[in-house]
Amino acid sequence: MQKELTFTILAEDIRKNSYFYGSKCPITRALHRAGYKDLRDGGFIMGKLDGEKVDIDSTNEDYRALLQKLFSMYNSKPGADKHIHGIGEPANAIPIEDFTVTIRF
Repeated sequence: MQKELTFTILAEDIRKNSYFYGSKCPITRALHRAGYKDLRDGGFIMGKLDGEKVDIDSTNEDYRALLQKLFSMYNSKPGADKHIHGIGEPANAIPIEDFTVTIRF
């Protein structure tokens, strides 16, 4: 049986925080707001804070799409750190906005 995580990324979190700053990462913050307090985003893998395995990494299509969208939003920030290129393809700048995502695993 497939599991799902649904959470909302806030534009404010993208504007004010760096994706690469662990506890302030927009994905980690969204997971915690949605009640998934034991999960965190680790850059290209999502896992439990206690180290227990969760099968969500950049090979997961939903997670990969989320990362690509997030990287594209980061690339639209003034003074964007252009080393954020996306996953496997360039991350073209798109407007920063709130959005809801479901990750199936």
